[in-house]
Amino acid sequence: MTIEHAAKVAIVQWGREDAIKMVAIAGAESGWREDAAGDPVSYFHSIGQYQYDAYACGGYLSFGYWQIFQGVHHAALASLTQSNDPCVWAAYLKVGEQNGFMARMIWEGRANAGLDPFTAWSTYNNGAYLRYMDQATAAVDQALGAPAPAPIPPGEVPGCRSALLTLPWLALRGVKLALSRGVKGGGQYDPMDKEES
Repeated sequence: MTIEHAAKVAIVQWGREDAIKMVAIAGAESGWREDAAGDPVSYFHSIGQYQYDAYACGGYLSFGYWQIFQGVHHAALASLTQSNDPCVWAAYLKVGEQNGFMARMIWEGRANAGLDPFTAWSTYNNGAYLRYMDQATAAVDQALGAPAPAPIPPGEVPGCRSALLTLPWLALRGVKLALSRGVKGGGQYDPMDKEES
């Protein structure tokens, strides 16, 4: 579908920072196409590997946003789909939410083994995901409902006006005054009270 859908899927599975990386990885892996098919069996034949043939559908082994590789994850896919048909697995993986769930299982398995969980994806290992990080950040923030941060002009502190710079001093002065004078009878401190000399 789109980066927006991939981001919505990712925020269900990961916190913001990890979701951003995973959406960037999905951009590099599938171009954010839910129906993407990759890793053709013919590539593996060209390097003399035929062990993945039984896990291919339509001549491909990886499917969906995060290009889940059926040649390795066939047992989990068979369990999730209750089928031994690689094309049933492929159809399962072409649904974004299910692909995200499977990606999370892979990610978590690596994390639980003490490994960097992102290294399950070659586009993370080779750095290809990095060129998608800005788009991924914007999409995840939009999915989370956070407004995109505005650029900060040079030399300006965000959300701070020069007149406000005295507030911390005034607040501390008020606390000092409250501590030295005690609290008013009703249990309220009135910062407008003048300090006695």
